[in-house]
Amino acid sequence: MMRILKQLRVTLATSGVIAATLVSTILMGGVAHANTGGRFTFLRDDGSYWGLTFPGAGYGELPFEIDTNGDGKQELAVYYNGRMTIRRDDGSLWGFNFVGGGYGEVPLSVNLRGHGDRRQQFAVYYHGRFTWLNDDGSYGGVDFPGAGVLDLPLAVDTNGDGVQEFAVYRAGRFTFLRPDGSIWGVTFAGATANDLPFVIDTNGDGKQELAVYRDGRMTIRRDDGTYWGFNFQGAGRDDFPMAVDTDGNGRQEFTLYSHVPVQTLAKQLLANPSVSKNGRVVSEDLNETADGGTAVTYNGVSYRLSPVILRSAIHLSYNHTMNISSITGNGTGHTNGSRHFYGDAMDFNIIDGHGSTSGLTGRDQWSLAAIDVIKNDLVPNSRIGQLNCPGGQPSLPSWIYQITDTCDHLHFDVPLGTEQ
Repeated sequence: MMRILKQLRVTLATSGVIAATLVSTILMGGVAHANTGGRFTFLRDDGSYWGLTFPGAGYGELPFEIDTNGDGKQELAVYYNGRMTIRRDDGSLWGFNFVGGGYGEVPLSVNLRGHGDRRQQFAVYYHGRFTWLNDDGSYGGVDFPGAGVLDLPLAVDTNGDGVQEFAVYRAGRFTFLRPDGSIWGVTFAGATANDLPFVIDTNGDGKQELAVYRDGRMTIRRDDGTYWGFNFQGAGRDDFPMAVDTDGNGRQEFTLYSHVPVQTLAKQLLANPSVSKNGRVVSEDLNETADGGTAVTYNGVSYRLSPVILRSAIHLSYNHTMNISSITGNGTGHTNGSRHFYGDAMDFNIIDGHGSTSGLTGRDQWSLAAIDVIKNDLVPNSRIGQLNCPGGQPSLPSWIYQITDTCDHLHFDVPLGTEQ
């Protein structure tokens, strides 16, 4: 459900890093929600890699970086349901509740002051609105013209003056909001909704370059409009790109966080013109997920969409078009106890322009081509393709199965509650 981010003022005694004397809304300690640990991996200037695990972080948390004291070193941080948790340089954690924040907000940091004060402010983005926390505990905000749920938020210093402009990315286009309220943009050559955006200062000149990440590949746009890139060692589709200055030398390091948040995956599919969402409540499922909410309630229990099925659809869209005919079905329209009802299944009824009227059966040539792309994205005991339908036999790993189903679509699913 859509929520309006409340612009509330609270009295917080702040100075640089929020001090230990803050009122009770600032709670020191660990992450409020504990999952499998989230891993940050960094690329050093010499080409070597190093990493650390953020205690308590996992699939529910959204990562970001922030310089809270102006020393030039950015701390790692995560956000979960309104709570900011920050890792100090010594490895200890502290945190606070961002007033009005919740599951739908996306965290980021921004410097609105310039070179005179390098401290970054905590901020969130929700449906076209950026909201930030001031030093005095009040909150400021600005609406970004034309932005909404499909956009991924950023803050970028484009001219090296130390002030970061708010920006959004959608399907290959970066759009920036100037301090005077006007907007301008850059189309990133070759980028699409399948790419994840970030910004990075690679040479320490204070200007952040635009960059995108897809499936292990970092691509960076230089100031002169040319591009360069490289493959990040060991990275893949379930990694989220960042840039962090860990040593205060002015150059940010290429960084990956070990999981792409499910909210981000939903935003990517919503913005992807290669993926039609014409099935019953499919757009609603994805919008609810992009807002951080549950997509379906079944037998009185609410369930979120599995990131695995969303990531698989994104992978298929690299080189194919499709229509999603069903995800949850709003808890109806499938056999009793279907994995659809738990957010763990998806159906395509059109692939590369071929649908039920032209032979889509779950074993036809278009389904088999899709199965060949998706099968290795799935987890053990997943199911893909209809074994009872006419057509060819897919080549599947021993840990992937088929399902008995109607022969007018391609079905695939993962075990209940799969997050990885």
